[in-house]
Amino acid sequence: MTDLDAPKFEKISELWFEDGTITIRVEHAEFRVYGGILAARSSVFKDMLSFPQPQPPTKIDILKGSTPSISLQDSVGDVHVFLSSIFDSSFFEPRLATVDLSVVLAISRMADKYDVPYLLQRALAHLADFYPRSLEDWDNRKRVGRLESLSDLDDDMSVLQTALRINATEILPIAFYASARHDLDRIINHRRWSHIREDYRFRFLVGYVNQSLACRAMHTFLHLSAVDGCTSPPACQRGLQFYTKHSHIWPKQDPLEAWSGWGCLYLDVCTACFTACKEKHKAGRQKFWDGIPVIFGFPGAGEGEELH
Repeated sequence: MTDLDAPKFEKISELWFEDGTITIRVEHAEFRVYGGILAARSSVFKDMLSFPQPQPPTKIDILKGSTPSISLQDSVGDVHVFLSSIFDSSFFEPRLATVDLSVVLAISRMADKYDVPYLLQRALAHLADFYPRSLEDWDNRKRVGRLESLSDLDDDMSVLQTALRINATEILPIAFYASARHDLDRIINHRRWSHIREDYRFRFLVGYVNQSLACRAMHTFLHLSAVDGCTSPPACQRGLQFYTKHSHIWPKQDPLEAWSGWGCLYLDVCTACFTACKEKHKAGRQKFWDGIPVIFGFPGAGEGEELH
């Protein structure tokens, strides 16, 4: 092959060090970095750089008169953020820093694949801010979350796919729940749905049905009778029956958001009944939250599970 026939690669300037010791090529791009640093961070790259003929899909070609060249089968975007996080200490800082979700997920995948534990733990800590283990933190996620994008279907499906891929058991139950908040037709037609393993798709669909049924249970706080301190039992019962009858207007797929009519209810029942409703509703939300792992086929709180 002549020089004219050789494939052309775009040098990524911010990750092209003239005194670098290794070139990494992926798709149309190439990076020149320091092999020693990469090997010190990643056991996979350490092994890769120790042998002249590693197994596919990664290959090392020692080019005469140039640095060793590694060809990777990952995406340019994933490799870019992965190398940036290793060679630029300010690129992917620990919690409290604002970071884009796509960056967190890319680093999660690459750190898991190439065995960079500190980066993986840092990425999981960022994800735990947005897909937390406690209901209080979930309710506060928009206030304390430092991921730049709020959760939507694409975010939730991206997190679910990555969490399954890297076996992130800490966030998996909430990732299942978060994805199941959306319309089923949109979910199964989403581009990431087909990339989820069949047994997990089945687990998701069973959980989806159970989560939908749980929305109905969220309205049982309206079924009150003989509340101590009620100042107007007939009027309060009429008010509660009215909201029970019209409870179908609230979201049908997200039990935690299945009711938001407190302002109206406050005007139609006495203070004692209103307080009792809020306490019962709060307990119901907590019960659902605690049951999310079981709904999606995971062990309950305090139990462990290896997915692979």
